Amino acid sequence: MTPNRGARGAPPPPPPPPPAPPRPQHRPRKHAGYNFEILASFFWSAPALLGATGYVSGLVVPYFYVAFLAVLLTDRSFRDDDKCKKKYGKAWEEYSEKVPYKIVPGVL
Repeated sequence: MTPNRGARGAPPPPPPPPPAPPRPQHRPRKHAGYNFEILASFFWSAPALLGATGYVSGLVVPYFYVAFLAVLLTDRSFRDDDKCKKKYGKAWEEYSEKVPYKIVPGVL
């Protein structure tokens, strides 16, 4: 036992770490991360591609591709929902009650 340590006891413990800053509260969303990027890249590239190749015939062709993409994305969202329902069961049903819309909030 050393004279200094024995007289005062053990050194005090280090102070506790500061509390973590609060996390922002976000509402959960389904599939919102990639839909906008897919649509934006399509709307950006399809008219340029069709205009460069000369296959643009008025307004029919661009709207056909928009409708085609909308059908594909909607079908995929429903298939993803079914797969998640089978995989996660009751937890997915609880999540679906909190987030009722699949693609566009308030619409679908």
